[in-house]
Amino acid sequence: MHVTADSEGGTDIAGRRFEEDQTVTMSRVVVDATAEQVADQMWPDDDLADSGQQSGVGPQLSAQLAAGLAALPYLSAAVRRRVRLWCALGIIGLVLGLGVYRVHPPAAKAAAELEVAQNPDDNPQDEVLTDVAVLQSRTVAWMALHRVGLTENVNKFISSYTVVPETDQILLITMSARSAQQAIRSASALASAFLQFRAQQLRVQRQHVLNSLNQQDYQAKLKVSSLASQVAAVSAEPASAARKAKLGRLQYEHGQADIALINLEQAVTDYQVSSQVTNAGIVAGSRVLDAASALPRSKLTSPVLYIAGGLLGGIFLGIGYVIVAELVSDRLRRRDDVARALGAPVRLSVGRLRPGLLGRLGAAARSREVARVATQLRTAVPGRP
Repeated sequence: MHVTADSEGGTDIAGRRFEEDQTVTMSRVVVDATAEQVADQMWPDDDLADSGQQSGVGPQLSAQLAAGLAALPYLSAAVRRRVRLWCALGIIGLVLGLGVYRVHPPAAKAAAELEVAQNPDDNPQDEVLTDVAVLQSRTVAWMALHRVGLTENVNKFISSYTVVPETDQILLITMSARSAQQAIRSASALASAFLQFRAQQLRVQRQHVLNSLNQQDYQAKLKVSSLASQVAAVSAEPASAARKAKLGRLQYEHGQADIALINLEQAVTDYQVSSQVTNAGIVAGSRVLDAASALPRSKLTSPVLYIAGGLLGGIFLGIGYVIVAELVSDRLRRRDDVARALGAPVRLSVGRLRPGLLGRLGAAARSREVARVATQLRTAVPGRP
């Protein structure tokens, strides 16, 4: 950085010493007519001008500088100064995003729809939620894995698909896999396993109810037989008022137990018929409505998302690094910090002066920075006879 500081003494362009031992070091500069046309003025601070503030230190800015705070305008200047760094990180992120897409492309998806018939005696809303839970159970998932011939973890397989109830009789299965063929096979196997498990559950539930009813029927028959034996025993006793009363009570209980047994046997028969018909209707009405098929996938959207995500991630990472580095760094980069360190106001600062692309100093002399240096020196150094 080339810095010109105010002083009470004077110097010339050759680099002679100020009266207060301050020097001005200049690179080789050729000043042509372009520099002579530049207005004689105080050049503002680039960082403050870029941030929309005027040259000079106001009360608020002075307080910030005195406290050593890294205000937002200076962080913005640091980000602009390290633009090459975070742009390079953005390009690296872009390449990484493309690599991830090539190595681990997004999973292919397949969808299948199931039509499930519900028991008319049950609440259909509750039944469809039960069906969703059954589809996401480890038992059905294991059956589907066994059908497909996969050996992956059951929990991982369950996480690869979703089940959505579209209505109280329609279920949508969406399966994700490495390839479209595998997704189709897995979705079909899951649908078949669910229908098979559901039919088995209906048969098991029916058998449990029949077993309970048969047990009640057996107990009722034992009760009727026991009461019949008691009636026979009391009837063989000698006639008496107590015998007559006891016999009448036992005969009444025997009659009631006999009626209950007849009703229970009729209920068992009715349930056997009705449950068989109902279950047959449920099994027949539950089917694969739409066979599993691959869902269309855009060939442009997925790579664009990966590439854009890598690019933005790299850029944000670079900007974050620049901001953190600026906050923890103690280097003097702002002209106001340099002025505080020198104890003198900085009238002008420019970047490194380089010759033109063809190595000609004439091209560099016509640049904005050289013109600023020439104008500043013309006002700071007294003229010679």
